[in-house]
Amino acid sequence: MATIRKRGKRWQVQVRRSGHAPRSKSFLKKADAEAWARHQETASEQQLTQPENPSPSPSLRLLIDRYVEEILPLKRSAGAYETIILKAFCRRAASLVDKPASSITASDFGAYRRDRLAKVTGETLRRELGLLQHVFQTARDEWGTSILNPVRELRKPPRGRGRDRRLQPAEKKALLLAARQCWNPLMHPLICLALETGMRRGEMLSIRWRDVDLDDGVVFIRQTKNGHPRRIPLSDAAINLLASLSRTRLAGSNEPVLPISSVAVRQAWDRLLERAKVTDLHFHDLRHEAISAFFELGLSLPEVAVISGHRDPRQLMRYTHLDAARIALKLRKASSAIAGLNDGLVKPDPIGADSHKALNQEHGCEPAANELGSDVGLLLGNTHSSQPLR
Repeated sequence: MATIRKRGKRWQVQVRRSGHAPRSKSFLKKADAEAWARHQETASEQQLTQPENPSPSPSLRLLIDRYVEEILPLKRSAGAYETIILKAFCRRAASLVDKPASSITASDFGAYRRDRLAKVTGETLRRELGLLQHVFQTARDEWGTSILNPVRELRKPPRGRGRDRRLQPAEKKALLLAARQCWNPLMHPLICLALETGMRRGEMLSIRWRDVDLDDGVVFIRQTKNGHPRRIPLSDAAINLLASLSRTRLAGSNEPVLPISSVAVRQAWDRLLERAKVTDLHFHDLRHEAISAFFELGLSLPEVAVISGHRDPRQLMRYTHLDAARIALKLRKASSAIAGLNDGLVKPDPIGADSHKALNQEHGCEPAANELGSDVGLLLGNTHSSQPLR
């Protein structure tokens, strides 16, 4: 039976018949699509043609295995994570993945969607289905199979509103204290560097000492998520943090600044949250916190984009969750200053030095000398001080 539907500016025909591999073709005109469909149906009825792909269709499991081996290694940052997703899917849906891929329909995935939504959020399921849809599409476009893409026809859960989690001061203090007590001494500097620079976890783990320039206060990231290398400016706290680590490493070498694997970070992070009694906090939330803090410090959108690496301002704003109470305080201060100017009582502060200094100290960008010395000492093994590195 032939099915004709419009996709964009083209008409797609799908012909399914028992004992034959499904066939599909696209046309610019609907009349051409209908004519091709009639021809295929007539040929099948009269058995004038053989199936276009007489070889048995590979199972979905085989397609997933090939995708993991050939496609995922080409993805810079998400390959390992997506491998975990696909392997877990194969375990959960063993009966589905062992079926021939050509026989799987949207209704099969509809049943999986229903069962899966009872256990995970819609956003998690969207990522899984998006990945599986790309598996089918890759098999069609690159591997010469004639199978259809049943996941494309499936109605996906609505897109989530995104996380807006901010790290509260008490949580930050508890998290850093727990990090100092962690069995892995690199977790504390890793968390501090994330809060000071807004770098992604993979970016921080990829830094080599040859990419660190403490004199100019910048770090060069060679491999990024969007494929564009960038130079990240460092705060005073970040410079002193890296300087303390460089005393035990070979500065200028190809040795990693933070020699720890992403798996070890994930495992240690879960234990840290439990020890610090902090809930619903992802490691990536530290990037959101840092970017929001940059704006609260008074940096412009282009300046923050240089640090974060975002090339689309809309994506950057999704990472920004400013504190409404803090904005209200700035508004009240600005209103008071304007009222004072009108009354001739105060002189304008062209750069807002006092407010910037207060924000910098609060977010750890301009730590006092004695506080910084204590934190650097802790990183090097000196445990006589408990002052946290902000």
